[in-house]
Order: sequence, then C-alpha cells, then structure tokens
Amino acid sequence: MKRLFFILISFIFYMNCLAQEIIILLFRDAPKDQTIDDRSLSMEPTVSHDRNVIYIHSDIAIENMQITIRDKYKDIIYTNQLTILQSQNYSFSFNSPGEKEFTIELSYKDINLQGHFTID
Repeated sequence: MKRLFFILISFIFYMNCLAQEIIILLFRDAPKDQTIDDRSLSMEPTVSHDRNVIYIHSDIAIENMQITIRDKYKDIIYTNQLTILQSQNYSFSFNSPGEKEFTIELSYKDINLQGHFTID
C-alpha cells in the first residue's frame, strides 16, 4: 500500500514538472514602434501563458491597464482593468470555449500592445 501511495505522489509531482509557461511576444500597434526592448529594466510588461492561465509581470508600476483577450473571430473572451505594482506578478485564468487561437491586448496611457498565442 505504501508503494502505491509513493507511486501516486511521484506521478503528481511529475505532472507538475510538465507544465511550462510560454512567453507571448507583444508588439505595439504602430509599425514604427515595433522594436525589441533590450534595456535591462523593461518599460513594458511581459506576458506568458500556461494553457488558459495568463501571467503578467512588470518592472514598473502601471495604472489602469486594460487587458482584453479575443478569440480568432475577434469576440471578447476576457476583459479587466487593473493596476500592477512595481515587480508584481499578476495571473488570471479565462474560459476558452473550444477555441485555440487568441489575441491578448494590453492598453495603458497611450500605449497599446498586442500578442498572439495558441492553446494546445
């Protein structure tokens, strides 16, 4: 019985190791602003996902950031407005009704960022 319990616990830890975050590349709307930010302290947030869980991190405080997730038909799946503090991680999950292709849009001040991602 102890052996079976040990195998079950080992399997659960193994499944957690398989989960991984995938970086979502964000681009600005204006083509002239679509450059890669290679500064050591980024002024823009970074976004990653693990299936339907989105992770947002920012090295600077961002007030009133609008987050919108759309499916491939441009229908809004998720929307929220929030403030992210300096070096704070924010995560949330959204329901994906069978869709696999999404666009995330982040808007704050006069900055509009968007990135495309898929869920396997």
